[in-house]
This record gives sequence, structure tokens and C-alpha cells, in this order.
Amino acid sequence: MHPPGRLERLFAMVLLLFSTGAFMNLFLTRSFIPTKGLPFIQDIWVAVYLVVLFFLFTESRGVWALVLKGWPFLPLLGVVVVSVVWSDAKDLTIRRSLGLLATTMAGLYLAIRYSFAQQIRLLMPILKISIVCSFIFGALQLGTAVDNLPGPWYGIFTQRNSLGMIMALSILVFLLWSQIEPEERWSAYCWAFLSFTLLLLSRSATGLLSIAAVIVFFVLLRQIRLNPERGRQIVLLAILTASAGVYYTANHFKDIVEIFDRDASLSGRTTIWGASLLMGMDRLWIGHGFNAFWLGDEGPSGTVRQIAGWNVPGAHNGFLEIWLDLGFVGLALFFLGFVRHIWKAARCFLREDRWEDAWPILFLIFLFFVNLAQSALLSPNYVFWILYVTISYRVCLMTAKRSQEGAT
Repeated sequence: MHPPGRLERLFAMVLLLFSTGAFMNLFLTRSFIPTKGLPFIQDIWVAVYLVVLFFLFTESRGVWALVLKGWPFLPLLGVVVVSVVWSDAKDLTIRRSLGLLATTMAGLYLAIRYSFAQQIRLLMPILKISIVCSFIFGALQLGTAVDNLPGPWYGIFTQRNSLGMIMALSILVFLLWSQIEPEERWSAYCWAFLSFTLLLLSRSATGLLSIAAVIVFFVLLRQIRLNPERGRQIVLLAILTASAGVYYTANHFKDIVEIFDRDASLSGRTTIWGASLLMGMDRLWIGHGFNAFWLGDEGPSGTVRQIAGWNVPGAHNGFLEIWLDLGFVGLALFFLGFVRHIWKAARCFLREDRWEDAWPILFLIFLFFVNLAQSALLSPNYVFWILYVTISYRVCLMTAKRSQEGAT
């Protein structure tokens, strides 16, 4: 297999940058309807996925074998497609299902063509672009935000939490790169600091929580790397510390959320979660159909909006979102794959002696915490789903290769 050329790498970077939603706030208007999207953006995505399909076709020998290695994706995507049968918005479910399949295909392509270190190399330039341009957009107040709250920065994105999550991802990438390439450590630290500054300016509690959790695990993995013979003791200490942290949080929850300038309802999220759970109970097992629960003032989402007292766009929890769309069947299938990929990623890190092999486990941990208060799973054309698919399939590919080497 020949390595990716310059044009192919450039295409991959454009794909990832586009999937972050960067610069979409330049085209957003007050009359924007989320379920319809922006027509010209959809046309661009069609062109992008045709190029992805071409690259996959050139690597057709290894595609199907890798698809089978990452088999948990198959039943999950199958339920997504079949959910059109019981969907409350069949046209929307068909369109979004095709988008998710194409997005998954893009992740599969990146998994085949790029190693973990190469994935990080692809991400760094687009994150640097996002950082620099977000400072410019924030300082000059360019672009239109979805909620347009006074105070928080949005950068080149349409929501403050989008800026916060991308900057949290940026901190993870640059901290990890400082270990992969020690001679570039100080440069990586500078970019991580700029990312943290934008994260604070976004006032995204989700981003802060996610990166705080990742940094804890980053330190844990670093200690395991430095003292592999004491790995079990380090893990046990981490579990005890985490348990103490959970206990303290439960008993001082109000004080903790006030630190982040939030109330006990987590900016109304607990009300949304309770109302969503109540409205989702009528389709406990199979859900309302992929992307068919949140239909504005229509159907059950209209009731959630009435209870919440504002135009709620989504569940603000990725796992709850899956349950509302696909029921317990879809949620169980997702966690089947997620736990499997976490396990394989942990084994990959412990078996290899390279810092780039910490990328899968750290990203999956990051993704878990992001989705506690935001929705970034099963999302068509979105960078977090692309990276989840890419990393999961690449881990499957690496473990399969190692098994073959062990057999010989």
C-alpha cells in the first residue's frame, strides 16, 4: 500500500476541517432551519464523499476485511437505516441515514490510509487554523451564532460549545504531540495554551469537564508508561481517587457548578433530560427513528420545549439522543462497540511502546465525557463521529496485524 501523497493529505485535512463546522457561522441566518440544513453545504458534502468513495475503491482489497473486523458498526448502522420504517419523519431519516453512512465511510477511509501519528499530523494544521481564525473572529465579532448569547466567544463556529469542544480536542492533540515529538514540545505547549484560552473564552463547561478528565487520564497513562511494573497499583490508586471525587461531587454539587457559573439544573439540562426521558418512554425499545425525535414544535419534542420553556434543539446528551432515536436496542449496540473499542485501545497502548498509541484510548475517553452534556454521536458530517470511526477501525486493524504476527 503506497503512502498518501500530498494532494490526498490535503484532501483529508479539508475533509476534517469542513467536518468541524468551521466558518459555517458566515452563512448562518436567523431563518435557518436545522432539519433542512444549508443546500450548498449538502452539495459540497456529496462531492467530498464521492472523492472518499474513489479512494476507497482504490483500496478495495482491504476495505471489506476491515469492515468485518469492526463488525459492531454493522448492526448499529443497520438499525439506523431500518428505523425509517417506524420513523416519525421518514424523509429526514432517509436523508440523515445516508449522511451517516457516508460519514462512516469517510472514517473507514482515514483508518485505512493513516496511522495514529499521521491522524494527529492531519489534525494539527486544521486546529491551528481554527485557533488563529477564532481569535480573529472573536476580536472582530464576525459571523452569526445560533443562540447569540452575550459574552461567550464562538470563534469560527456557530455555537460556543462547538468552539469549546474543538479547543478541548486541540489541547488533547497538542499535549499528546508534545510526548510523541519531544523536540517540538514547547511549540505544542504554546498551541495548547492558546486552545485553553479560547476554551475559557467560550465559557463551555462541557469542554472544561472533558479536557479535565482527559488530562487526568493523560497523567495516569504517563505514569504507567514510566512505571509499567507498577501499572496495577497506579490504576487502583486512580480508581480510589475517582471514587472519592464522585463522592465529593455528589455532596457538594451546588458549590461545584457555581464555580463554572452554572446552576444546579446545569443550564436547564436536567429539565431537558427529564422531559426527554418522559416523552421517549412510549418507544422504549426502538425509539422514534434516526434523527426523528427533534422536530421543532411538532410531536414529542414540542412537549419537551413547552416543559423546558425554550426552543430546545436536542437532548444535550449523546447517549440519551441515541435512545430517543433508536431505543434501548440502538443504545445497547452502540455501547457494545464502544466498550469493545475501549478495550482494544487500552490493550494497544499497553502492548506498544509509542506515545501515538495513547491517542485511541484518550480520544475515546474524551468522547465519552463530551457526550455527557452534548450530542456528538451518530452525527452525520461531524468530526467527532468521523474520528470515532477512524480510531475504532484503526485499532481493529492494529490488533489484527499483531495477532497475525504472533501466529507467525
